[in-house]
Amino acid sequence: MGAQIQADEFGAFTAQISAYNSDGVLLGSFLENGVSTSQSDGSAIFIGISDSTADISKIVFSLTDASSAPNDFALGPIEFSASAVPEPSTWAMMLLGFLGLGFVAYRRKSQMAFNAA
Repeated sequence: MGAQIQADEFGAFTAQISAYNSDGVLLGSFLENGVSTSQSDGSAIFIGISDSTADISKIVFSLTDASSAPNDFALGPIEFSASAVPEPSTWAMMLLGFLGLGFVAYRRKSQMAFNAA
């Protein structure tokens, strides 16, 4: 998960992203420096974090250092991606489906050979 972030006040800032698990334990935290300008050129920095074990339950965006008003910042589009891993029951159902299709194809082939004879 990640997003573009920029301080509301113009000038240098440091953004932080922190990830926590469901027990509230900090999994990781990263800092990134940026400069907030009035250019409206999409130059807000992107800050993100990922976890290969899919244990993240809370993400916190913040500014640790800003010219003024460190609590005032803007977030751009938040990007989120997750890779789904099928459950064992899903694999079993898929396997049964393929076996069923194979059996139907076998029966049709057998009946066609019987009818031809």
